[in-house]
Amino acid sequence: MHIPVALRSLATAALFTPWNTSQWVASDDTVRNGASHSTLDIIAPGAPGNPFPESVVKFYGTLDYETLGGAGFASQRTVDDWTGLDLSAFDTITLEIPFADGKRYSFNLKDTVPPPINGVEQSGVSWEFAFQLPAVEHTDGAVERVVMPISEFVPTFRGRVQNDTAPLDLASIKRVNIMIRSFFAEQDGDFELHIKSELTISDILVATSAGGRQCSHFLAHSENSAVELRNNYPDAEVLVRGASAVFHAGPSIHSRERETGLNMIDAATAESQTPGSRFRHFVLSTVLGTQHRKLMQHDLKSYVEERLVLSPIPWTILQPTNFMDSYPVAKLAAMETPVMERMWSPDVANSVIAPRDLAEATAKVLIEGEKHYYAQYPLCSTTPISDAKVIEIIGRQIGRDVRVNKPSFEKGVDFLLNMVFGSNVNNAQSGFGIVGTEGGLRPEISKDEAERLVLFYNRYGLVGNPNVPRWLLGREPTSVEEWVSIKLAEAKFKPST
Repeated sequence: MHIPVALRSLATAALFTPWNTSQWVASDDTVRNGASHSTLDIIAPGAPGNPFPESVVKFYGTLDYETLGGAGFASQRTVDDWTGLDLSAFDTITLEIPFADGKRYSFNLKDTVPPPINGVEQSGVSWEFAFQLPAVEHTDGAVERVVMPISEFVPTFRGRVQNDTAPLDLASIKRVNIMIRSFFAEQDGDFELHIKSELTISDILVATSAGGRQCSHFLAHSENSAVELRNNYPDAEVLVRGASAVFHAGPSIHSRERETGLNMIDAATAESQTPGSRFRHFVLSTVLGTQHRKLMQHDLKSYVEERLVLSPIPWTILQPTNFMDSYPVAKLAAMETPVMERMWSPDVANSVIAPRDLAEATAKVLIEGEKHYYAQYPLCSTTPISDAKVIEIIGRQIGRDVRVNKPSFEKGVDFLLNMVFGSNVNNAQSGFGIVGTEGGLRPEISKDEAERLVLFYNRYGLVGNPNVPRWLLGREPTSVEEWVSIKLAEAKFKPST
């Protein structure tokens, strides 16, 4: 099934590509009178052992632990006048390895380098990530990938874990080294490892959205972009590959909303179980009150929530109510005689949420991650308030009465479908046949959902309490009065005197 892609965010940077051996120097246990030694050589493109168009580095030598009683090591480190690295914007370092000998290696970072004493290099705290690949020799351009989350680097001193060190200063990495050590007499002998490239990778966040209501700024803004996204990410499995987090807002009032959500959750679950996976969080945005069986889209979302809750992946469920931006404040302010149509009775009270409150809450959950695992957050900015009361507040701030027309049931349904699947949302591709209904083979089911929704809101309201957003945001949620003022300021509205 096609999943509308709102955002797949990835930032990468090459650390030592192209390789330059003048930036590296041996740092073996000979500094402590050991017998291990290492060399770093460049394998040129097209040379034996390098099928790639760029150079590959060969780290090789001999590891001995008998001379030092079990504590041998051989390594290549960056030179003393190396400029250093700022890794503060990244969370992962990835090695691409076409050749491995089956031995255990480590990749180390240092933010402090002790000065030499009498010309002899001194030991210091190294932040280490150990890895071991099976023996492999790729000659067809394939590579093995060693994914190293920086948060999992361990502080060590002479191979022993330290528990009282300051956090690694990622903004000031002063030394990098590639090492093989005996791990206290566990391995020795000749060794060889080829590294094609070293990359730093930031988080990959996959965000999906039905028609841009929650992700309008990230959706494809041209048909060419939409086609490219569909070609690059033809299914959910490809979309989540390599992702560290997913934010999924399903296609509400779509005939296959449930299937879309289940596909995303199952794909994320499979991704989380692949070797070297970085996946750690699935954030699902549904709706306030999924218990409402009278509302088909709420019922469908409840099945998606159930699938996620019973999955093995860490999750958070956000349950926002209706958005304040369904009231066209700027448009009403520009009218001489303000008139708006609602799809149902304006006297039924609903709780509403300001999009900025939802955005801030979502960002907080994604950034803070583990703190919000396995939480469900019902989200609304206000206690119940009727459309009539909201319109009264708008009228008071623009200095004119606003008339509210309630259309017939049939027109209300058509209005709702047009709002959800309209031809344009901030120029995002969300019209019929593009994103909003793509993959929907049963449009009459969408109409069934819209009809039930209008009937529901003519009699009942979607009500909630803003205490959860108040706690989550650490501030008062946005009131209707405040939100109307913000929209008028954005529109540069000046009331007539």
